[in-house]
Amino acid sequence: MDKYQIYLLSVDEQIQELSSQGIEYTDINIIKNILLTIGSYNINVYTFSYKSKDKELKYFGDKFDIIDIYRLYNFDCELRNIVIDIATNIEMRFKVYIGNYIGRTYGGNGHRIEENFNDTYTFNRFKSLINKMDKKFNKKDHNPTEYYWNSIDKEFYSNTHNLPVWLVCQQLTLGELSKMYGNLQDKIKESIIKENYNNKDVTKNWKSVKGWLKGVTDMRNICAHNNKLFDWKSTFKNPFALPETKVYAPFKINRDSLFVALVISKLLMNDKYDIKNYDWSIFVNRLEDCIDRYSFDNSDFDPLVYMGFPTNWKDILL
Repeated sequence: MDKYQIYLLSVDEQIQELSSQGIEYTDINIIKNILLTIGSYNINVYTFSYKSKDKELKYFGDKFDIIDIYRLYNFDCELRNIVIDIATNIEMRFKVYIGNYIGRTYGGNGHRIEENFNDTYTFNRFKSLINKMDKKFNKKDHNPTEYYWNSIDKEFYSNTHNLPVWLVCQQLTLGELSKMYGNLQDKIKESIIKENYNNKDVTKNWKSVKGWLKGVTDMRNICAHNNKLFDWKSTFKNPFALPETKVYAPFKINRDSLFVALVISKLLMNDKYDIKNYDWSIFVNRLEDCIDRYSFDNSDFDPLVYMGFPTNWKDILL
């Protein structure tokens, strides 16, 4: 049977089909409850590692217990909950970095100046997006005070009927913000990074931040849409450009791994400001606790391999 037909079967028939795929169980009530709570789709997602159209591998080999799948599913769920906090924090920082710099340097309509951007087609798509945003706010029944604008925001809006760039950035999704940033002229991108970071791994690699921010966007979307995160290669295809420093160069790290995405996140969280709104060590400790609580001692499977974590991962992340 095509395994995708399993979703049309009764629970008992699904159990028989899963058994034919090598999934074992000791208590039929347990496997029924798992099927009824996470569904056959997620069981298949956390059974097979897709490498190509012609080849697929099972994480746990040919025979394994349903509890292994359920444990991996729960591990990935908790992993997403931990990681999305980081992506959200980076998103909020860059909304401020970009909005403040453009507004202060080019004015409240600086995001509407085509010369500030590289690609005309991409700029026009962005302009269409912000025009729709302005149109929404220009509706007669719209009350700007609902958004807690200060006097400067209200005065700018009243005079131009446009949202100023710092408010536009707040309304953009991380994906939209990433595309906007990526299309800015290099001198603007460089200035934004050097204005907000002292860390040489960031300032010397400011050209790489465009790709870093895109990667963080992908990581955030994986988490938000409940896609498989631990097997990063199955969802994210573009390698990161890591700084060539003594900290990272000695390690043979897969540059298209979740671990590298977290290393990049650490760099982007390490801005120059003394007041921090997130304690990175708390994130690392939460991550370690999550890894420790989900063991797979009864099999050769190690999720850290798929995550690209080296043995000294905590030392590197801290």
